[in-house]
Amino acid sequence: MIKSSAVITAVGVSLVCVSLYAERTLDSWFSAIEKIDVARIEKLLKRDGIINAQEKKELLAAAEDAVEECEKNVSLLKSKSDLALCGTGLGVISLGVLVGRPAISMGLIGAGVYLALKSWRCPYALRCLANAEEIEYMIKNAPLSSEHNGVKS
Repeated sequence: MIKSSAVITAVGVSLVCVSLYAERTLDSWFSAIEKIDVARIEKLLKRDGIINAQEKKELLAAAEDAVEECEKNVSLLKSKSDLALCGTGLGVISLGVLVGRPAISMGLIGAGVYLALKSWRCPYALRCLANAEEIEYMIKNAPLSSEHNGVKS
């Protein structure tokens, strides 16, 4: 009687530990997708892999949502980093106009125009979109852990 209750307790504890570990790893996946962290996704794919088709479906849905969110932010007014770069460029232009020396003034105006034009193409927002699309591609093409280890479910 005591042996059977000890075995049942051990099995119950191990199942709880496994489910908690699986939940914790899924949280780290979703966190990495939300932060558009390509390096972390690569690390998780190598270390843990995707356990089953349901998990892959959930991760792929989260990655697709991240791509959609990044697509919405490819705009100078919606991308805070690009807007800050544009503001910096315009500030440098106005500083160049106020400076009295022609050589320094032209240098500042040139640098300000460069920054303002660079920000107009939204490089930070486009990099975020490219990273989100890369994460989506990696998850979509990742094998399930059982397939990766040679075991078919």
